[in-house]
Amino acid sequence: RSGCEDTGKRCADMGAASCHLESRFAFLSPGISARSPGDLERSFFSDFRRYTGRGCLGESGTCTEGLGFRRGICCSCFPWAGRIFEPFLNFFRFVPAIGFITLFLLWFGVGETSKVALIFYAVIFPVMVNTIAGVRSVDTALLEAAESLGARRAKTFFTVILPSAVPHIFTGIRLGLGSAIICIAAAEMLAASEGVGYLIYTSRLYYRTDWIFTGIFTLGLMGLAADKLLRILGKRFLSRFGVR
Repeated sequence: RSGCEDTGKRCADMGAASCHLESRFAFLSPGISARSPGDLERSFFSDFRRYTGRGCLGESGTCTEGLGFRRGICCSCFPWAGRIFEPFLNFFRFVPAIGFITLFLLWFGVGETSKVALIFYAVIFPVMVNTIAGVRSVDTALLEAAESLGARRAKTFFTVILPSAVPHIFTGIRLGLGSAIICIAAAEMLAASEGVGYLIYTSRLYYRTDWIFTGIFTLGLMGLAADKLLRILGKRFLSRFGVR
C-alpha cells in the first residue's frame, strides 16, 4: 500500500512540475494563437497603419525630419543660431519623450494628435544632433579647396557641406525611427484600445506571459523591418553620398 501511495505522490509531483514548466515556457509554444482583448492581428495592423504614411508616424516623421534638418543646418552654419538654440536642444533632448505622454494626453486628447506630438518630440532631437555633427565634421581641406576655386558660400554648402553631412543625417533619421516606435508603444500602453503596446500592457490582467513575449517579438520584428527598409532606400538613393 505504501508503494502505491509513493507512486501516486510521484505522479502528482510530476504533473505539478510539468504544469509549472508549461506555464513558464508557454511563450515558446506555437501559441501565438493567444487571443487578447486587442487581438494580435488587429494590434499589428493598427500599429502598421501608424507606422506608415497614413498614420501618425508618417504625418509627423517627414515634418519632424525636415524641421530637425533645417534647425541643425542653421545651428551649425550660423554661430549666433547655435549659441541661441543649442542650450535648449541640450536641455530638452535629455528629457525623455515618455515623460510627456501624460501632458500630451491632457493637451491633445487620446486620439492620434497626441501620438503625433509625441513622435515629433522624440524624433527631432536625434536628427538635429546628427545634422549638427555632420556639418561640423566636414573636412576643412574640402572647404578650403572650394574657396580657392572661387566657389560662393551657397555653392560650397550644396556641393561640399551637405553631401558630406548626409551619412550623419541618415543616421539621425534611423535613430529617430527607433525613438518613434518606442514612443508609439508606450503611448498605446496608456491611452489606446488597440495596438501592440496595448496588447503587452493588458496581458498583465490575464497573467499571460505568452501574449507579452508575442508583443515584444512583434515590436522587434516591426522595428527590424522598418530599419531594413530604410537602409535599403538609403543604399538605393544615397549611396553616392557614402550611405552604406
